[in-house]
Amino acid sequence: MPAALKLTHKAIGAEVRSGTYDVVVDGERAGSVEMNHTIEIPVEPGRHTLQVRNRRNSSSTQTFDAAEEEIVAFRARR
Repeated sequence: MPAALKLTHKAIGAEVRSGTYDVVVDGERAGSVEMNHTIEIPVEPGRHTLQVRNRRNSSSTQTFDAAEEEIVAFRARR
């Protein structure tokens, strides 16, 4: 059974960049997430990379491991 990547786009503090973020898993666009929403993306068990992008900015690439039936959670803060 697949694992899942759960990504929440939530503002913290005074600086808020609203809008939609593209979610890139293993170098491929896997979906998008809007401010104050959460997206869950199925992934195969194993090692993956995650990057979040908007029109002008990109996060650093994060590497994560997902076990079978595990949900790996991240939060995009701005």
